[in-house]
Amino acid sequence: MSIRSDSAPPASVDGATLMSVRDLSVVYRVGNRLVRALSNVSFDVMPGRALALIGESGSGKSTLGSALTRLLPRTAEITSGSITFNGKEGRVQLLDLSSEELRRFRWRDCAVVSQMAMNAFNPVMTIQDHFEDTAAAHGLRDKAKIHDKAYELMETVHLDAKRVLPSYPHQLSGGMRQRVLIALSLLLSPELVILDEPTTALDALSQRAIIKLLRRLRQQLGLTMIFISHDLSLAAELADDVATMYAGQIVEYTDVFSLFDKPKHPYSVGLIGAIPDLSADGASLVSIPGSPPDLVSLPSGCRFHPRCPLSDDKCERELPLLVETEPGQKVACFHWKDAQTLKGSDAFEGRNS
Repeated sequence: MSIRSDSAPPASVDGATLMSVRDLSVVYRVGNRLVRALSNVSFDVMPGRALALIGESGSGKSTLGSALTRLLPRTAEITSGSITFNGKEGRVQLLDLSSEELRRFRWRDCAVVSQMAMNAFNPVMTIQDHFEDTAAAHGLRDKAKIHDKAYELMETVHLDAKRVLPSYPHQLSGGMRQRVLIALSLLLSPELVILDEPTTALDALSQRAIIKLLRRLRQQLGLTMIFISHDLSLAAELADDVATMYAGQIVEYTDVFSLFDKPKHPYSVGLIGAIPDLSADGASLVSIPGSPPDLVSLPSGCRFHPRCPLSDDKCERELPLLVETEPGQKVACFHWKDAQTLKGSDAFEGRNS
């Protein structure tokens, strides 16, 4: 796996942000239990950059993506925090928006490309119907203009508009549906696009095509993007900045080059060590033992300490805060200076699961 060479340099930490998230917490109510899916998450999204949210299943990354546009299920509740969007319509606090204001915000300012493209479409509507329906929901009813825009977007994502627009979702392949969904997300020219596992359930060739498409769209349209993925290779290909999530928290936030060159959290080290290196002869993979914690009953102190080779008594007692170690780089670990020694080693072996 290689990191692309066309990434912009890290944005100034003093620059204007497009979206600022502060101390965001989300719980799910399951019967009488509370599942703490997100705990005091804070980060910034800079204009024109791509942020990847990475982590194992259950780390909270998809919940975070849904919370950013308030698309959480009814069983979920945002219990604290703020989400500020500094867009073309001015500064808005997303948690204060009414249902109507929030409806206008979605797609116009921030669009979402969901994880399973097939489930995102109405099976009894054609693709053209989806474009017209989305436009009408935002007060655009000139079908001729919408039709022309749909044709233009089909060309942008390299699809045959004459074939695709009259088709029903089931008549298209998985890769084609994903391209259509990306085109649909661009209909109202949003400033931010959130993509939840955009290459999941696609074959290798379709995945490669979607990655190339997204890279080209970023360069062509100057889009700001958030990618949600468990696949670090996707982050290497597309992201400028990476937030590593574990048990509902961000444990490391840095630019993509620093993450792969000098990861500072043991969990990030383990994730990178688990990536197969096809250029290495017989090199063994580093495996993180055990499983992510139960979000109903979280461990004391650092949530990663039961799986961490660097943990000590302090880690078991105290929760490390996300602190800045270098400009634009943050980590939540008491022993981040020693984490680099774990890279490429078998230090995770022997930990209790």
